[in-house]
Amino acid sequence: MNKTAFIHLVCLCVLSVLLIPLSSFSYERPAWSQRGELVWGGNLHEPLAFYRRENREMAGVSANGVWLEDWYKKIRSKKTIKELAELGVNILYVNFAKGAGGNDRFEDLESTKKLVEICQSHGIRVLAYIQFASKHAEEFFAAHPEARSWEQVDRFGHPRIYGDRYYRVIMCPCNPGYLNYLKSMIYKAVIEFKMDGVFLDNCYYDPCYCPCCQSRFKAFVKERYPDPLASLGISNLEGISIPAIESAETAVTDRLHQAWVQWRVSVASDAADSLRSYMKQVKPEAAFCGNTIYPRMNNWHLRGVDPYRILRIFDLPYTEGHNFPRWEEGIAINNAPAMIMGLGAGSNLIPGVWLPGTKLPERSDQIELALGESLAYGGHVLAGIWALRMKGRRFAGSPDELSEPYFTREEISQPWAGYSRFMLKNQTIYTGSKLSAPLAVYHSEASMAFDFGTAYPAFINTTQALLQGHVPFDILFSQDIDKLADYNTLLLSSQRCLSEDEIEAILNFVISGGNLIVTGQSGLYDQNRIERADYGLKKLTGVSAFDRQAEKIHYNRKRRGEVIFFSGAPELDGVEIGRPVVRRAVPGPLLKVVDIIRSTLGKALPVYLEAPPSVSLSVFSTSGGGVAVHLLNYDNRNVLQNITLSFPGGPPLKTMQCSALSPDGPEYEKVLRKEGERLLIPKMKTYTCLVWEK
Repeated sequence: MNKTAFIHLVCLCVLSVLLIPLSSFSYERPAWSQRGELVWGGNLHEPLAFYRRENREMAGVSANGVWLEDWYKKIRSKKTIKELAELGVNILYVNFAKGAGGNDRFEDLESTKKLVEICQSHGIRVLAYIQFASKHAEEFFAAHPEARSWEQVDRFGHPRIYGDRYYRVIMCPCNPGYLNYLKSMIYKAVIEFKMDGVFLDNCYYDPCYCPCCQSRFKAFVKERYPDPLASLGISNLEGISIPAIESAETAVTDRLHQAWVQWRVSVASDAADSLRSYMKQVKPEAAFCGNTIYPRMNNWHLRGVDPYRILRIFDLPYTEGHNFPRWEEGIAINNAPAMIMGLGAGSNLIPGVWLPGTKLPERSDQIELALGESLAYGGHVLAGIWALRMKGRRFAGSPDELSEPYFTREEISQPWAGYSRFMLKNQTIYTGSKLSAPLAVYHSEASMAFDFGTAYPAFINTTQALLQGHVPFDILFSQDIDKLADYNTLLLSSQRCLSEDEIEAILNFVISGGNLIVTGQSGLYDQNRIERADYGLKKLTGVSAFDRQAEKIHYNRKRRGEVIFFSGAPELDGVEIGRPVVRRAVPGPLLKVVDIIRSTLGKALPVYLEAPPSVSLSVFSTSGGGVAVHLLNYDNRNVLQNITLSFPGGPPLKTMQCSALSPDGPEYEKVLRKEGERLLIPKMKTYTCLVWEK
């Protein structure tokens, strides 16, 4: 270790001791990271040495092509950065700490420093890319021999590796030595390199059985369960260790396994908390960003990620997956629930999504849809993972074009430029706007933790049906149940694990005039997945688990509120439950639930939309007191004709006068008034926003 690195390590150790616990922070976000402020310009996160080591075709980059180095220089050139700035780009993340342990040559930090200066001279903020856990073994252990004790190990005692790459080892975020290393990288990025923040990639926590994890897990159990015989069925906690089992279970009943789930989802969050706190100490204005993975359509504790906690830690959470927006076999593949979760956390979520097989989008309509979804739900323009890849052999017209940046294709650059300019011209629609939805879909922490195989497909299918049924919705985490009064109606879709406190809060909500719609066996178990003698919500639904009634829909009133109970779990009809990977669906019986939700909302439904199921609807109140209705067509290869809107509770701001705005062209910016309080949009392609100004 050189002298400078040693001094930095001493400084960060001192700062770590002085850190204020993160719970005392208010999670204030940089103003420039909010809705209506960001045009994300793609990713420059891999150093050249990484591609040389991989030497294969990988997600739009021919790492085995002779044009690799030429492409690498082009995407980091003054010319390219200038072109990005002209497109409106104001943020990028760049290579900094892929996993070489501070090896400047491997990480190519000399060119990174120049790249940062070029970007900032064009008004582009720069985030330092830092791998949260994976490291290149040959480089990392040479620089940090002590890191052998930081490695994650699996239940068989073998070191964990990244995918099938034997040379990419995984470090454990429980280890304080490793966290100190990450803090030294953060210090170097935001202080020495003067970057505007950091980006932690793959911020999740695979099951680890290293001595540090074993020790911390045991301490957690001892603190959480003072009477372990009564709560866990174990009399002596000295003999416990992390359960050596496959963690893909979707119904967790073993008491010690439940404790492990509760502890595991805190590990990545606690580590990120610590890193955020440190960064805010050394540079308060810097942005803390990262790839949260969730929801990558798998068991949430398989990845050790609790979305409620992790989304609140990052100023800009980024979720990588394969939900590139598209219309596929009658289903709108979308990122709306994740972005709505981000809104609830006060953050601007960035969906870094791929097409199946990590393919790049090729057509302009694909680019328009990806950008339109980000406007409709995120309030930003996201040039995704595709922007700075290669033209490559598929699109190059000559050898010289093989190394050209992907965004230079006209099919890419034109819609990107159009959508960027549209947002920057109409920032007042997005900046400071807030989601306005009368319906909350409940996201139960205990159900997702211990009953994932039922709770998650029920949740994802319900949100899918609402999106395709044009019903604007919010997502209410059980941790935020005190916000129930903000909604007209609460929807519980097979959230089977509910505490007595949750049931009491829901009861009070209904008594006070709120409406409740319940499906399946919601509330049959308590928060520890202990089965109740009868439905926990029986007082509200009026239905017992012992009733043998033929009716599938039950209506009840509880003072001022209405309760509707679907006993047959229509959102799971024909769905194979109990799987760690979930494929979204809209079962036929679920459409009846959506119809009844509309009826229950009545005049609280802000907009009634007559359009194909490929069109989604979201409503936001603007910072200026106006209303914005965002419409997005997931089947945008087909131009839609004559979409109508009506307003059950009266038009926004009590006027039918509104403006239609669209980046798709002036022919899509027309709105006509029809008889009564109805509006007609004659033509819609991808994205249209109706705006009522105060």
